[in-house]
Amino acid sequence: LAIACNTISSTAIPMLQDRYQDIPVVGIIRPAASEIASRYGKKHSVGIIGTKVTVQSRAYEDAIARYNPSLHICTKACPAFVPLIEEGIIESEIMDLTVHHYLDDFIRCHGIDTLVLGCTHYPLIRENLTNAYPGLEIFDPAQTLACAVRDILEQKDMLSASREAPSAFYASDLSENFTNLLRRIVRDRAFTVSLYKF
Repeated sequence: LAIACNTISSTAIPMLQDRYQDIPVVGIIRPAASEIASRYGKKHSVGIIGTKVTVQSRAYEDAIARYNPSLHICTKACPAFVPLIEEGIIESEIMDLTVHHYLDDFIRCHGIDTLVLGCTHYPLIRENLTNAYPGLEIFDPAQTLACAVRDILEQKDMLSASREAPSAFYASDLSENFTNLLRRIVRDRAFTVSLYKF
């Protein structure tokens, strides 16, 4: 079970591991923290942006400190990013202004040279971030989660030889914005979306 949501990974992994003891449960934060701790050293200033819950949990700082306690880490909650992204307000002056509102002082005051996207929505505004802060390194934890899942599947001899797999999504709300965001993410691949009622 791969938990790609940073907020759930920061708060619910032990509960999920306890509930689903027969299957591996891997969250997005631990693999990212391991990679961040090994890739960056004392000369780096790493900023982590995320939801309020993720930032307040200190999950990234605590996990990184286990691997590299000397790494300089700063965090910033950016609560308006998710609703703007979900409304499809991405390539817009509103999003660009919001990026500057949250991050100008944060990046300048802390000398941030690497920015960790601590929310799975945030890769959708990667271009906004790189346009606003040329030269800033962007770290997407999704890559490390994918590698961790691959490693687990290899260890358990469950990795498929096929490179093709159907993309099926389940959502509690099938808005037009949600479908449009999925199209941005999966690009040319076929996918299905189903409404899931809790």
